[in-house]
Amino acid sequence: MADPEVSEAETKTKTKTSPRPPLWFRLLFAVGGALVALLIAAVAIALWAWRYTEPTWLWPAVAAASTVALLVLLAPPTRRRLCARTYASLVRFRRGGALLLLSAAALMLVPLLRSPSAPPVAEPVARGEAIAVVGGGAAGVHATWMLLQAGHDVVLYEAANYIGGHAYSAPFETASGAIVDLDMGFLFGSPQGYQDLKVLMALVGAERVYGDVGFAAEVDGFAWNTDVEAARDPEIERFHRAIAGAYADDSLDFVPFGWWLRRHGFDATFRRRYLTPYLTLLFLNPDGFYNYSTRFMASMFDGPDKYLDLRAPWHAWSVAGGSARYYRALTEPFAARIRLGHPVVGVTRGPDGVTLTAVGPDGEAIEARYAAVILAIPPDVARTIVGDLSPFEDWVLAQVRYGSSEVILHTDTGALPPAAARRTYNWRQDAAWGDAFELSAELGPIVSPDVPLEPAAIGTLNPQRPIDGVRERKIWRHLVQDVWHFVAMFGPMPDLQGRGGIWYAGSWTSYIGHESAMRSGIQAACAAASLPAEVAASPGDECLKVQVKDAIPEVGVTAETVEICGASGAYAYLWRRHCSGD
Repeated sequence: MADPEVSEAETKTKTKTSPRPPLWFRLLFAVGGALVALLIAAVAIALWAWRYTEPTWLWPAVAAASTVALLVLLAPPTRRRLCARTYASLVRFRRGGALLLLSAAALMLVPLLRSPSAPPVAEPVARGEAIAVVGGGAAGVHATWMLLQAGHDVVLYEAANYIGGHAYSAPFETASGAIVDLDMGFLFGSPQGYQDLKVLMALVGAERVYGDVGFAAEVDGFAWNTDVEAARDPEIERFHRAIAGAYADDSLDFVPFGWWLRRHGFDATFRRRYLTPYLTLLFLNPDGFYNYSTRFMASMFDGPDKYLDLRAPWHAWSVAGGSARYYRALTEPFAARIRLGHPVVGVTRGPDGVTLTAVGPDGEAIEARYAAVILAIPPDVARTIVGDLSPFEDWVLAQVRYGSSEVILHTDTGALPPAAARRTYNWRQDAAWGDAFELSAELGPIVSPDVPLEPAAIGTLNPQRPIDGVRERKIWRHLVQDVWHFVAMFGPMPDLQGRGGIWYAGSWTSYIGHESAMRSGIQAACAAASLPAEVAASPGDECLKVQVKDAIPEVGVTAETVEICGASGAYAYLWRRHCSGD
């Protein structure tokens, strides 16, 4: 579909307000143009000269041709127009386009950035040698579980007083005195995704609660929701038609989502009313997600990993009784190997392994040496505790950015819209707030639909108004994952893994989300210790049929079930998916 019409007045306004390239940019553009002209002329003449035996005239000809090309390139009309357009494009898309254009040059410099003193990649840890895992979130817990199943000596360090990271369940006391765990971080999974988590949940007896991603939004006085067809904006249907199949187009890997939207004529109003509210439900922080990979964002709306649909409440599931229940059950057998309240303050590589320094609950310093350390923590934290980072390592880790959000658990029903307009998740954004917003949900039905809570337990993200009845507050840090992030993580980042016995894990090493964090931890464990494909079964292991993919009849997706026999079967399943190299 053609781009929306632009009035003559708007065109004149855009022309008048186009930024004029500064002197430094014009000089840089001129020098770059000269080098490009010289390269083109040299290659063309050299290829032609190869037909002759003694091209003694080659270099004079190159100089003459380059001079002519330079004069043409720098002719006032051509130079000014090309320079102005290039500069305007870079300014307009500076958060996505400029980084994208510079990414190739940055990757070419990687060999120069790598310090010659960077330690070599360590050999896989042999069974019996000690391994430390730093960070008790999804990546660290599942790395530890894999290593222990394979018989390794592992210690898990966690700064907080609980395990699970963003999978945090807050205890909520009802009027009757009952305590119910309610999720304040990880809330729901997709029908086709989280196969690893589904297998391990079945193993430890954690059940799933089926629900939906029903959504209602009020933006600057304009209200909409996911299930009122009569009032639906035609642009919503056009968006779903345009994005269908894009999840399978690898040419969109490094195309910023905002570029794709502009190319297809979806304006700022469409983004503010529909996309920003709904996508924030997944990413919790809207900073930068229009600079995310288009292919990645398309997978949120179409394909086997679909999460959202602007036209109908999409399928979802949650952990019954809260996600903390799963983490407690999974880690209970190795609770003695977990050091809660032990922040790690130093990691140093040496010829005999990695020395780790932590601070215990009483403030005492604890130092231990390990054959390898898996850092399942944010990269900015890793930069502060690894004492011997090379310039290359430090530069790569510095490319990852985070935003923050506040979540409040409370009983103030005024944060929710009227019952008739209410859906599972409810967004409000007022023009007076600018880009600020609040997102609220009644948490009880999400994890415990059969247990009505009195008073109602409500979770609000980024409250913009005074809230009564506050039970708990959490500040979450969230990954800002734009195209530049993908360039850094899938380009130079793998070169950091294993150097001097340090391995990195977390969703930041690949894609945002709980599932990616789990996968990265499993992969780090397999690489650090070269884990075997199978481990010995335990006597009395029970075989279970686990539905790892749920049926979605409206799009023709059928269910998929696997058989898992005990912890050894779950281990083998995870190894095949993430460690076999297939």
